[in-house]
Order: sequence, then structure tokens, then C-alpha cells
Amino acid sequence: PRRIRSVVGSPPPSVEDGLDRLRDAARQENFLVGARLLSGVYPAQGAAQAYCAVAEACLRVAFEDTREAFAADHGVVAGAQSVVLGLGRLGAGELTPSSDLDLILLYDRPEDAEPSQGRKSLDPVTWHVRFTQRLVAALTVPTRRGSLYQVDMRLRPSGNKSPAATQFAGFAAYHEGEAEIWEEMALTRARVVAGDPELAQRAEASIRAILSRRRKPAKVATAVAEMRALIAKEKGETNPWDLKLALGGLTDLDFLAQFLVLAYACDHPGLLVRDTASVFAAAREAGLLAAADAAALGEAARLIGDVQLWQRFTVEEAFDPAAVPARVMNRIATAVGRPDTKVLRAELDEVRAGVRVIFNRVLGAAKAS
Repeated sequence: PRRIRSVVGSPPPSVEDGLDRLRDAARQENFLVGARLLSGVYPAQGAAQAYCAVAEACLRVAFEDTREAFAADHGVVAGAQSVVLGLGRLGAGELTPSSDLDLILLYDRPEDAEPSQGRKSLDPVTWHVRFTQRLVAALTVPTRRGSLYQVDMRLRPSGNKSPAATQFAGFAAYHEGEAEIWEEMALTRARVVAGDPELAQRAEASIRAILSRRRKPAKVATAVAEMRALIAKEKGETNPWDLKLALGGLTDLDFLAQFLVLAYACDHPGLLVRDTASVFAAAREAGLLAAADAAALGEAARLIGDVQLWQRFTVEEAFDPAAVPARVMNRIATAVGRPDTKVLRAELDEVRAGVRVIFNRVLGAAKAS
């Protein structure tokens, strides 16, 4: 984050200037990532990690500057701490140029915490809720320099029905008893991306404990299969170029990896890794996947992920191959090592079909156990 901070200033001249400079810095860094991707310095996976590093740096700078500006108006809550969890692609450490940021803000405070000591004093809960809202605005509001990121906070406990900020004790209690399987699936990629170190350690330990809880594989497999079927019914799975939703695409791969973590991490802690390909490798080492299946899944995750990154790098709107020039389609194909679009499409179809076979076989065996 040092380059981002050097552009923004420490502190920035004003809140407005800070937001503008943060957007300028992110645009410069993301431009460099794109240039390195085009020139071959970065492979697609390396670019995905670099886009993620830029987002994390922006988050940390925004967190620090927003909290300082907010405290100038409202003071601080004595003894309170807060952290930002990144989930989804951010949590996995692999973003595309157009990825949203899935975030949860956790805070903790002493039980006897007093209202903040500032010109506009706030009680501890209100302080953290409004700080979270200010932080989200710092990341999302268009300024003279444009927008920065889209943020999705719906993965917090109880989603949009709950306050924007989640107290740490409530987060842990919710996942002890109320959370649905799909919410625990989302936690398989959760990690702290900004905030106070002491609470960060406790949050990471709590997430690890939640994911390591013993569950019945059959119950997890049934819930994962039902969730996948619901998504297919609501959003479809027949568009072969929608690599997230297509049958055998990224959703199948992600859900299968999340199943393996929730069902078996209690006995195989090596599964507690956040990116999908690494989960499959760990499952192979644990004897949970056949070597051939693990290799096929890992290769599928890399190929489909690489193609999706190039799709989003070359086309800003929804990817419609009928509207994308042939030269762009062929550029995507050659970028991932295939001679043309026809060969790439045929291989993607074959790979996705294989993923779905393994998906059904692994979940089916678990449901029958």
C-alpha cells in the first residue's frame, strides 16, 4: 500500500481530495496490471492476484483515512477495535478488473464502553454502523475522478436485515447456531483485509473454528446441491460463455471446494485454504479426491478462471460473444494458449462437462454415505 499512500498523502489535504487521489492511485495501479497482462509479464492468475493486491491496498488506506476523519467529528469509542473481512474473490486473493468487493465489518468493544468522546458523540453501536456506512461510501461514491469499487455487504449475518456493522461476539454466536450452510460456504474464503491486528487475530481464529466444526457430509452435500439447483433455476446455466453460472463452470467448482471444506476440514485442516484450486490439491493429499479428479478440477479452475479474467479485461459489459468482435474472441483464445475461438469453445465445453460429472459423483457419494 505504500504507493497508494504516497499518492493519497498522509494525511490527504481533505476528505474530498483524499477520495479523488485514491481513485487516481487505483487507476494507475490497475493500468499497470493490465499492461503487464497484455505484455505477458503477468499470466492471468498473476494479474488476478495483482488486481486483488491493489484492492486490498485501497481498502487499507480508505479504512485508515475514513476512521481518522470520522473520529475528528465523533471522537472514538475507548477500547473498541474493528476489522474488515474480505470474502468471495477478494477473500480468495483473485479479482478480475470488474469484480465487486464482498465485505463484512466486524467490531468489538468493552461491555461497559461509553459513548464516543467527540463534538458529535455517538453510542458505540451507532458509531460503528455510521463508520461502516462512511467507509462503504469512500469506496463506492463517484467523485470527480469517477468510481472506485462496487461493494456488497449482504454476506454479513442476516444480510441486509442487520446493521451495517457486526459486533464480533454476535458474529461468532450467529455462526454457532443460526447460520445456514450457504453462509458458512461464504466463510470458506473469508479473511481480514484491513483493521486492528488484535481483533484480526481473533477473527481469523473464530473463522477457522467455525469452518473446522464437525458436520455430517450428507447434510452438507444435500444443502450444496440444493443451492446449486436453485441458482440454476433462477439464473440459468445454459449460456456456455457465462463462465460463472454455466453448467460445470466456476459456481460448480467453487461449491464443490466449499463442500469439501465444510464436510471434512474437521479431520483434514489442510483443506483450510481459500482459493479453489488449492482446496482440490489439499483434498487429493487427504485422500478425499482421486488424483485424476483433483488434477482435472484444478486444471478446469485455472482455465475457466483465466478465460473469465480475459473476458472481463476486454469487455466491460456482460460478455455476449455475438456482439464481441471476432478478433477479440480470438485474442482471448490465444491468450490462454488455444489457437482460436472454436478450439477454446470445444475445450471449455469438454472441461465443464467433466466438472459436472465429478461434482455430481462427489456430492452423490456423500449424500449416500
